[in-house]
Amino acid sequence: MQTKDDLPSRVRRLHVRSRKLVESLFAGNYHSVFK
Repeated sequence: MQTKDDLPSRVRRLHVRSRKLVESLFAGNYHSVFK
């Protein structure tokens, strides 16, 4: 069982990872549009 203090750090890590994924996706789409 995880502690309550562990949850915010996990959520923050997941948020950062998903944001990087979205940014890389947008960057890929941006480059493919202007080829």
